[in-house]
Formats: sequence, structure tokens, C-alpha cells
Amino acid sequence: MSPPVVVLVAPSLPENIGAVARVMANLGVADLRLVMPRCNPLDPRARAVATSGGDLLEQATLWPTLDAALVGCTSAWAASALPKELQKEVLSPRELGPRLAHEHAALVLGPEQNGLRYEELDRCTGLVHIPTEAGARALNLAQAAAILLWEWRAGALVAAGSSTQTHPEPAPLDEQSALADAVAAAL
Repeated sequence: MSPPVVVLVAPSLPENIGAVARVMANLGVADLRLVMPRCNPLDPRARAVATSGGDLLEQATLWPTLDAALVGCTSAWAASALPKELQKEVLSPRELGPRLAHEHAALVLGPEQNGLRYEELDRCTGLVHIPTEAGARALNLAQAAAILLWEWRAGALVAAGSSTQTHPEPAPLDEQSALADAVAAAL
């Protein structure tokens, strides 16, 4: 099973980028994409927290927009703590795990202060919600990444021990978007 791409949108704390890189390294995920980070991902504080994920900080790619960061991805799943008024599929972390195993799937995590904006959520295939207590809904970026990437890893371990069904590979998101635009124009 292919590891997902991890996309952090406008992260502002180097420690969070480092902690996400560490979790990724722990769980065998290597593609870290940063969309307009508000801090230096190579800051010494990021490196100190990253430990075994230090190489991922060096290899992380920087992108000007979420759309640019998702080029080549066939699906993108946005983590969101708040109920959103979008017509998107909402999955639990356990349901998301197998979906992240599709080749070129992306996990999108938003800024620490406010999370992803509606425009960013709209660019994603669906949403994942980690159930938490009503008075403490927002998780730290690395905590959310750890939970969601563990579900991918657990699903991959189970699938490795069983006969897997083959599913057709979805088209890249940019092609899906172009098709949707063409259909809308035709209607």
C-alpha cells in the first residue's frame, strides 16, 4: 500500500512541522508538502522536535497554493474539527485509513489557529473528523497527523496479511476538477 502525501497548509509553528515530520518518519510516510508556511521549516526548533524526521524537513517541498500542492494526487482528505456546511463525505479516522492507502492520496491539515478555510476544504475529496470532547475540539497538528497516519498504517498492516481487492486508480484531482468544470459548463 502506498503511503499518503501529507500537506500542511500555512503552518505557523516550527515545532508543529517538526513533530509532524517525526510522526511521518515513525510511520513510514515520506512526502511532506508545505503550503505557504508562516515559519521556517528548517528552524532549529523544528529540527529539535523532528528527531528521526529531520531528513523529511530537508526534503519537504514548498507550494504557493493548495491546488499546486495537490497536483498528481488522486484524492485529498481534509482534517477538520468543526462541522462544515459542504456537500462532502465525512469519514471517521478508521474509515479514512484504507482511503489513504490509495496511491497518491493526500492528507491535508490546516493552520493551527483556525483550521482550513471553506475554499480549501472545497478543494478536497472529503473530510475526516476526529471525535473529541465538545469543549476541546481542536487537536495539535502532530496529534491529528499521528492518529490519521496510524489508521493508514494499521490498515496497511491488515491488508498486507490478507488478500486485497483491487480498485481502479482514481484520476488526478486536477483532471477530476477539469471534468467537473466541463460538465458544469455543458449544463
